[in-house]
Amino acid sequence: MNLGDAPFRIGQWRVIPALDEICRDGTTVKLEPRTMRVLICLAEHGGEVVSVNQLLDTVWQGLVVTQFSVYRAVAILRGAFEDDARDPTYIASVPRRGYRLVAPIEAEAKRQDPQPLPDEPQVEAELPEGRAPVEDELQPVPSATSDAGEVVKHRITVRYGLILIALLVLAGGLWWFLLHPGRSGAARSESAAIPEKSIAVLPFADLSEKKDQEYFADGMAEEILDALAKVPNLRLIARTSSFQFKGRNEDARTIGAQLNVAYVLEGSVRRSGNEVRITAQLIDTGNGSHRWSGSFDREAGAVLAMQGEVATGVARALQVTLGADELRSRPLTVQPEAYDNYLRGRHAEDQMNQAEWERAVIEFQRALELDPSFTPAAELLARTDLLLADYAPDPDGHRQETARQAALAALRLDPNSATAHAVLGDMHLNSREWAASERELSFGRRLEPRNSVLLQVEGKLAMIRGQSDDAIQFLNSVLDTDPLRPTAHQLAEYGYLCAHRLKEAEAEIRKALQISPDLDTGHYDLALILLAQGQREAALKEIEREVDDQNRDAGLAIVDFTMGRKSDSDAALARLLASSAKSWAGGISQVYAARGEIDNAFSWLDRAYSQNDVDLPFVRCYLSWAPLRQDPRFRAFLKKMNLPE
Repeated sequence: MNLGDAPFRIGQWRVIPALDEICRDGTTVKLEPRTMRVLICLAEHGGEVVSVNQLLDTVWQGLVVTQFSVYRAVAILRGAFEDDARDPTYIASVPRRGYRLVAPIEAEAKRQDPQPLPDEPQVEAELPEGRAPVEDELQPVPSATSDAGEVVKHRITVRYGLILIALLVLAGGLWWFLLHPGRSGAARSESAAIPEKSIAVLPFADLSEKKDQEYFADGMAEEILDALAKVPNLRLIARTSSFQFKGRNEDARTIGAQLNVAYVLEGSVRRSGNEVRITAQLIDTGNGSHRWSGSFDREAGAVLAMQGEVATGVARALQVTLGADELRSRPLTVQPEAYDNYLRGRHAEDQMNQAEWERAVIEFQRALELDPSFTPAAELLARTDLLLADYAPDPDGHRQETARQAALAALRLDPNSATAHAVLGDMHLNSREWAASERELSFGRRLEPRNSVLLQVEGKLAMIRGQSDDAIQFLNSVLDTDPLRPTAHQLAEYGYLCAHRLKEAEAEIRKALQISPDLDTGHYDLALILLAQGQREAALKEIEREVDDQNRDAGLAIVDFTMGRKSDSDAALARLLASSAKSWAGGISQVYAARGEIDNAFSWLDRAYSQNDVDLPFVRCYLSWAPLRQDPRFRAFLKKMNLPE
């Protein structure tokens, strides 16, 4: 079916593609162009399942964006249609496959071939006096490949260290403006809750002629983020959230409202022959005006000769604008291919699923093979290996050990790596070494107290110690700077569970699933929360959406038993025993506890202790273990775990 731009009907709604609008009963809803294209793509497949990759290839062709772009578009469509994801009448999720349109489709007129999306509007930067703006400076441009995992075909030839210096100049100028915001900033601070000293750095656009520098452009934004992260009292949105807007046609005011920031930084990279230009523009999200801009032109061949001169200029600029070394950063050079691997690994790590995390580990390992002194690659290798150890079976501790070695390597390269200390602290939690974890976290706290990884581990340690209010405070600090990271919402859910605040826990896991519908354990968590609130049918529908087989079987064994379907519960438990006895004894213990088989639950709890199950530190938080908590054996188990009662 080829719908084109002709109006058509979906259920009760009239869809007008040419205007990016849907209408019903006098109500008109305006959609973003790409959200409309997602709707058209689903409609053109007439009820068939459309995979996330199909939607990415059709709607975001040539752009490197994450699956979150699809998830967000579907969430917007469901909101516009007033559709319920749990009982859909318009768009249904098909676990591990994609989405399909379930409402009837009716054409209204002769259809025409679909028109391409309009180009993003050109933004003219406020360049320094005497400098002409570069044509199409901020137009988003397709990459050289539609597959984010494909090896980049052209090497980055501009030295990373020089560009970092230029970016520090940009960051210094930004900080001067944030310290002197002017009258519009003052007016905003009086009338709105958005923090005045707050900023999101958006992905930079690749405007090079060959369109082969997209990873390099992403790196520019990341380095400005890293530089600004050193500035005290500045609320900075994390990369995971700010990069959700890559390739999207949204103005600064909309982005500012979604991320709750006063300013956004846009930028671009253009390379022509031996010339490289980097530009950046700071935009006030209150009125959309450009408040600051900077531009740097360099000859690639003159980079090394100019390095001392630029470094001197940066030092003077920082001294003038800050009066101190607030943007102090270690000088860094990196082998170009290693930097490519590093950027591809960062992109894969953002995908929030086990397969992509496995690919990220490979990319970070390649980066370190090419450049063993590349500290950020070692930091992210440690963090990603630990993610895999937490979310996937690791019975022999291989992931834990590789994460530990990577973190120690990062500290050898940079003893001031707060991320490496946070990873080691997290590993000590998994091995039940609470005092050792606190020591690592105290090191990281002194180095970089706002580090997102550090704050998440601080929250976990507070949960383990029974300090639920402190845990929630730590985890809300993470969400304040990274509101679109699904795993941060999931961790906040656990914090609320520890405080026995079910409604707030439910709200957090729903937010996580709205961002990432296939989040590992997400539907399992939500099903158990609904079950605890007496919503059995809703819990059953939710657990059937769980994408992970062992979590789905564990959840079905619990939900079916609660609903009086013991034979179905027994079958699910048998599958779980066959698949997970050697890797997830803690999950089996939870099932027996929920079924009231207390002796079996304690037997498997002891087995989980022997397996060093990563769930055990949260034995007082997880809902399924609640039936054990009044048994004297539970207090003895807490003592064995060195946990307070």
